[in-house]
Amino acid sequence: MFRPSLSTIISENPKVVTVSPSDTVVTTTERMIEFRMSSVVATIDNKPFGILTSKDILMRVIAQDLCPELILVEKVRTLNPECATLDTPIVNALHNMHDGKFLHLPLVDRGISRGSCYCHC
Repeated sequence: MFRPSLSTIISENPKVVTVSPSDTVVTTTERMIEFRMSSVVATIDNKPFGILTSKDILMRVIAQDLCPELILVEKVRTLNPECATLDTPIVNALHNMHDGKFLHLPLVDRGISRGSCYCHC
């Protein structure tokens, strides 16, 4: 049975926005606005350290009445996000996102555990 992979829908030069865990939420949000993205991947040595989404900002910063100018990404990111590779079947990626109730799935290099980020979708 033919099961197309994520590589069939991801462009050759995907747009990726990464930030440092030590960046503030307000700085990160400004980058999200600049690149018109609703999430960023926090990386250390080009390896995913977490993901910060607009939902994280809303639920973990705004709803908690925290100051985004002072809060660091490392304090409010989603730690150890579920990741996929370019050869992950689309249906598996969607199934994982549905079951995990998340909207963003970072893509990493194949064969490298928590490897270098390609992009997020």
